[in-house]
Amino acid sequence: MTFLLYLLTTTLHNLNLHWYNSFTKSVTNIKPDIYSLPPTAGAAKQHSFCVYHQNRLVHTTIEDDVAPEAVLNLIFCRCTTGY
Repeated sequence: MTFLLYLLTTTLHNLNLHWYNSFTKSVTNIKPDIYSLPPTAGAAKQHSFCVYHQNRLVHTTIEDDVAPEAVLNLIFCRCTTGY
């Protein structure tokens, strides 16, 4: 899947080799653009782990109330006496 993200051809299956080829091509320019380099295999793997764990945190639901009912009533008062 990582290969599809960086449009690697079937002849170049190694992300580190792709990074090296991109790096050598970039530094030969007068103004190298090292910020556009693809990640190394290790960096892509670490990024995948981070995305996976962030996704798990976001989709975790809270079953308990965030605060006691009395506190929620203080914050979101639905008074009918004109206050």
